[in-house]
Amino acid sequence: NEGSAKSLDIICNTIPSARSTAFFLAESGYSSASLHGGIPPKLRSDEYEAFLRGDCPILVCKMPRRGDLISRV
Repeated sequence: NEGSAKSLDIICNTIPSARSTAFFLAESGYSSASLHGGIPPKLRSDEYEAFLRGDCPILVCKMPRRGDLISRV
């Protein structure tokens, strides 16, 4: 489809909501990468790299707290 998105970011308010969203997507057959504080840093980095490569077209993350920087992923 012309103009269709190649990736999607889903930003959740809490870690449990990010986890349940990623689980729902997986159960529905969608590949996603997850980024939140409940995931060890190395795995978070691997997940983000998979998203950047396009291996996982959906990124599910928790909204950063005030003062946190995206560069700290």
